[in-house]
Amino acid sequence: MSTYHYLSLHQAWQTNQKLIHIYGVITRVDIPRPCNRGTDYKQRVWVTDQSAREINFGNGTHAEDEQNPNGSTNETKDVMIMFFGDRDVLLTNTKEGDIIRIHRLEKGEWQKRPQFVAKIGIIRGGSAAGGVARCHFALFRGFSENVNDDPLPEEPYQTSSAKYTFNVTDRQNVKRMREFIGQSSFREAALDNPFTVPVSHILQNDPKKINNADQYDLHCQVLEVKVFGDGRVILVVWDGSDNKPFPPELTNKGGGGYDESQSQAGAGASGQIHDLEQYPSYFWSPFEAGTNATTQLIQKYEEEVGFTIPKLGSAFPVVMRNFDIKAEDLPTPGRWIRCMKLSSWVRNGQRQGLFTQHSSWAPSQQNPSFQEAYVDRLRKRDVSMWAPDLISSEGRDESQGTNDRVLPLTITHHADVPLTTLREVLLSPAPARHRCAVRVVGHAPKDVHDFGTCHLDEKSPTGTQWGFNLTLTLEDGTGRLEVRLAPPESDKFFHGVPACDLWESATSYHRVFQKAKQLVTHDIAQPRQGWITVCIMSYLVYPERTQGGKEKEKGEPKRCFQIFGTSAVGR
Repeated sequence: MSTYHYLSLHQAWQTNQKLIHIYGVITRVDIPRPCNRGTDYKQRVWVTDQSAREINFGNGTHAEDEQNPNGSTNETKDVMIMFFGDRDVLLTNTKEGDIIRIHRLEKGEWQKRPQFVAKIGIIRGGSAAGGVARCHFALFRGFSENVNDDPLPEEPYQTSSAKYTFNVTDRQNVKRMREFIGQSSFREAALDNPFTVPVSHILQNDPKKINNADQYDLHCQVLEVKVFGDGRVILVVWDGSDNKPFPPELTNKGGGGYDESQSQAGAGASGQIHDLEQYPSYFWSPFEAGTNATTQLIQKYEEEVGFTIPKLGSAFPVVMRNFDIKAEDLPTPGRWIRCMKLSSWVRNGQRQGLFTQHSSWAPSQQNPSFQEAYVDRLRKRDVSMWAPDLISSEGRDESQGTNDRVLPLTITHHADVPLTTLREVLLSPAPARHRCAVRVVGHAPKDVHDFGTCHLDEKSPTGTQWGFNLTLTLEDGTGRLEVRLAPPESDKFFHGVPACDLWESATSYHRVFQKAKQLVTHDIAQPRQGWITVCIMSYLVYPERTQGGKEKEKGEPKRCFQIFGTSAVGR
């Protein structure tokens, strides 16, 4: 029986040996992807152990040959190993915290730095083509997810060979690794690397870049996997934070630049990005706005998807273009994953993640710090991370000094009512009333002249009455919603401006136009400006239908939304 001498990761990094044996704990594992050449698949696996923090690259970079954005340390937490082989022989059903044993791991050099390669199974290319690789691995569960589970088995749950050794030394190593998993040093290594950011903190360091975005990682939960007929896929993910808002007219070509001039530079003669129609903005909602979300409907949906619909936090779309993903596996809704090396672009004012040929995703565990932050937001009713801190008081907080007083664009008649998100509005059965912090990103009709409409009114001396009738598109961190603004509430909204034919009255048109302009104008450099509070009511409309030409009965109701108790304040 062979006797194996196992090296720590620090020893493996320093040794001159070309074939080594190691034990480690997995902190991340990619889904296998096809190699650019040949028929093999490749899979990246990150491992750590008690010695990993002693590894010093000497140049402030990490195992992925990427610059540390913090610039504060050159100590690694884990080491990457590149696996090659047929898809069915690589790591499957593997999760963070699993223990891996590797025999005959190859140590080479790439860009003057050590590189670890594990070739598994049949060799497909080179002088050894047709042979079988000598490298083998065994996988063990590192911890129990529930304290009441049976004791973990000593035997591996997956091996690359039907025959494998397992002796007293192996038992000791597995026990030692399981003890290490319970330590804080492993939790720090497994939680996130320095490139992982919440959705709210995605940055573009150089806004002049168009095709070379700063890459970032996300640690998030999958809400939806939307597959389109053209091969395009959108992963809708959530981490409890809010996506940064942009002017609704902003669209760029990708790469992460958020300068409005870029959208013009990358546009054709029509001023539009050529692929905007194929890759538009995408605002996720579990139900259509017109569907009345009853308690039974919500319960059924959550049972089907296996997770609770979050009340706060953006549903962040990650676009996987068909030419990027090829044979990419897709995660399932409800699962926590890591998305690595993502880029970004903006579509109709919505920043989206961009899954490129260099990106990857890996299964993960729930992020406890993100979850704690979400619970804290719920407790505080912090419905928007980008709205002004004191928007809830609508500028009525007397504790503020005169110079610090918030000057709102709107005030409501119900400032004492706690704020809710648009997603919570959609998740509340009609009829219901809410107060929300939102931005206005559009209105219909587009021409303010057409806001004024004339309708029959028997009580009017003329038999007709003018009123303001329009639809506002509202947006917050959780989505967009179209709401009606109609008499008599529209008279309160445009208070001080009598409803009339705006084509005939230049003075009234100018006053309404200025109010509308203030509401829909947003500055890319001032994401905290332009937020308002509005009161929204939901109600049901039952369409009537005739059966057999005799009796009428109510059909399926449609849910509608209308602004009430809100006034636009002129500045």
